[in-house]
Amino acid sequence: MTVPITKYSRIIDKNGDELPHISISPMWPNLVRTCTTKPGGITGPVIDVGGGTLEELDGLNIRNKIALVTMQHGFEWLDTAKLGASAILFRSSPDPLAYRKKFLDFPADMPRFLVTGDVEGLIGKHVRIEARVDWEIRETRNVYGILDPLQPSTEAVTLMANTDSWSVVPDQAPGYQDGCSLAPIDRKSVA
Repeated sequence: MTVPITKYSRIIDKNGDELPHISISPMWPNLVRTCTTKPGGITGPVIDVGGGTLEELDGLNIRNKIALVTMQHGFEWLDTAKLGASAILFRSSPDPLAYRKKFLDFPADMPRFLVTGDVEGLIGKHVRIEARVDWEIRETRNVYGILDPLQPSTEAVTLMANTDSWSVVPDQAPGYQDGCSLAPIDRKSVA
């Protein structure tokens, strides 16, 4: 299976030091285009653009700036990219549905990251973002189980569950949710 693998992802201050208490994680690739930055990274001041809607962007110059966007439902954040932001940092959200629609079905060169930690402390700072995400082939396994019937039979029942994990933020894929799909099957096989 081919998957995006993060080699490094960091946010650095003007002195070249990684910012303490802040981490960034690349978002799912836009089709085949990962959130890898150009050599030397992306530099610029961080500007708070709220949810990134046109109304919130009115009067703001965001060209070549790093946009800090409040995670919301939908594609409104795209206006930030269309108006020239060099990268997008999404604030995390407790609402899992807010993470939908944060990647595109075409290979747009639009680095997007989930930022956690002292996010508000980034506003107005000049930073550099460096990231490398490569596509790699990784081995996966399927799990099969065969139950012997109590009596001979010509019928069969197939129970399936996925055991892998996926997330809009691949480095934070919540595997426990997908692993839970295997638990009912395991329980059913005992019954």
